This record gives sequence, C-alpha cells and structure tokens, in this order.
Amino acid sequence: MRSWLAQRGLALSEEKTSIKHLKEGFDFLGFNIRHYENRHRKRGYVLLMKPSKESIKRYRQQMRMTWKRIIGMPTKEGIMQLNEKIIGWCNYYRIGASKQTFSAIDQWMWIRQCRYLYRRHPNKHWWWRRKHYLGKIPGREDYSVFMDKSNGGFLWKHAWTKIQRHWLVTKNASPDNPELRDYWRHRQARKQPFICGIKVNLYKRQKGYCPLCDQELDNGEQLHVHHIQPKAEGGDNKLANLRLLHANCHRQLHSKKGKMLKSVSCVSRMRGNSHVRFLREWALSACLPNQSKPEKLMAFRLLRYAVAAMQRHLEQGNDTLPVVVPVILPWRNESLPVQSGLVRLF
Repeated sequence: MRSWLAQRGLALSEEKTSIKHLKEGFDFLGFNIRHYENRHRKRGYVLLMKPSKESIKRYRQQMRMTWKRIIGMPTKEGIMQLNEKIIGWCNYYRIGASKQTFSAIDQWMWIRQCRYLYRRHPNKHWWWRRKHYLGKIPGREDYSVFMDKSNGGFLWKHAWTKIQRHWLVTKNASPDNPELRDYWRHRQARKQPFICGIKVNLYKRQKGYCPLCDQELDNGEQLHVHHIQPKAEGGDNKLANLRLLHANCHRQLHSKKGKMLKSVSCVSRMRGNSHVRFLREWALSACLPNQSKPEKLMAFRLLRYAVAAMQRHLEQGNDTLPVVVPVILPWRNESLPVQSGLVRLF
C-alpha cells in the first residue's frame, strides 16, 4: 500500500492509521466489523457488521435523558419524542446484523418505561398503570405496547424494524444506460426511503412517472403531493384526487392556474388503457423498426413534446406552423426520420 501511494505522492498518516486483524475487529461509523466463528461456513467464520458497544452506550444515555425529560409532558408528546430517536437510530443500523441488538435494547426500554410509570404515578397500583398505558395494537401479537390510549399513539419497538441488507450494484450497471432503467427503478423501489406514507401508493399508481413531465419520479428531485381539486374548494385526500409530482412541476402547474389540470387528472387512465399502449407501440414500430425499445420510448416522448410545442404555437394565434425537425438521440447521434402521418396519432 505504501509503495502504491508513494508513486502518486501520497502517504499514510501514522497517527490516524490503525491496522488490525479481522478476528479482533474494528469500529467504523458506529459499526463493529469483525469475523465471527461459524461452523456452518466452509471457511469457519463469517464477517458481520454490528452496532458497536460505544454507539449502543451513547444511544442508551440519550434515551435515558429523554425518558427523564418527558415525565412532566403529556404522554402523546413524550411518545413522539421517543419515536423520533428510535426510528432514526434503527433506520441507520438496519443494514447490519442488528436484530439481537434491537431485541436487547427493547428489554432495556421495558425497564425504562416501567420506571417512568412508577415516577409519574407513584401512588397507583401496577394493574392500574398497565390498564392505562399498556395495550395491544392491530397487527402485532404484543400485549405490552406502551401507548396513549386516548389518541392511539404508541411507542415503536426496535425489534419491529426489518433488517434490510445493502444491495450491491450489478457489474457494469450504469444508471446512464437507457436499457437498464427498469433495473435502476426496481432498485430504487426496494430502497423506498425516498418516499413514505401515501406517496408510496401514488408512486405505484403512476408507475413511477410524473404525469406532467413524463419522467421518472426517482431522479433525485423533491416530490410534492398535488390536489386536483383543492381542499379549499371541497377536495379530499383520497387517492383519486391526488397526484405525485416533482417539486418544480408542481410549481409550474400552480403558476399556470390550472391550465394543465386535465392532463394531470387523466394520466393514470391513459397509462392503464391497453388501447393507448397498443397504439403507441404500433406507431413506434412503424416509425422506428430497427431501434430498441428504450430508444423508441425516448423518441416517442421527444416527439410528443414537439407536438405539444406545435399546439401551443397555434393557440397563441400564429398562422404559420413551425417545421418539426428530426428527433436526435443524444447517446447515439443518430437522426430518426419522423413521418408526418404519425403526428396525428399523438
């Protein structure tokens, strides 16, 4: 390593560099990484990433201070503060071998919540505390969930967090390759943390596309939920009245004062209509017989944008129709001739 770095004018810092054997393990970014014995493996060991002892100790200290701070608060606010820390910590360590750690912390949390109830109601019997603060929530076979029975809020348990391993990228799989868009969309959908709540259902209904720009929703931009009929005008929060848009598309939609509302409300029916899909495939096959499917879809979108520009040009009162130039594929530099008869289909 030193000789390889020396050729590039670099060197390792002796103060910051630590070389250890994997059997001993080392701590990195809150994880402890080391070999564990495993007789079921051919090599006799397995490499695991677990939360380090220091990170667990630091987390327990934070939770201990939070439990003490919420004694005088309403139960609902106290549960919200605890859940913020619990869910954030679990989401960070869910990629490692953390199941046993989560269960151990839940046992420790049970002791903390019992002490919390004793301090808050010192003159009440245990059965009274259990009746008012512990119960069962739907979907969980657990009858000792700490909760606020007046509004249904409950304390999240660490063991309820599912372990989600890191998914390695397939060799030579580039996100810029148009033929691998389905692979990257499926990979992003598995991660799923870029959306939550009702956005997940809207994402599936729209098949991962923004109805305004017709581009993928998971391109790194912020996502907004748009109400087709505003709530001030009697609209509701049902899925039929909601659309998931890019933040920039949402701003453009409101700046045009509802002129694009029709396209937003009809996009889900268009994508689900088999006749429209068949018409699109037939038109692309007739126009681009020798191109692959991703290239045909890109050409179809560019052609549709050109037709929309022509329609806006005519709506402005111009008598002359602009000339539609051939579509250029940026990754191949090929010119695709567009037949004038196909423009009517779009």
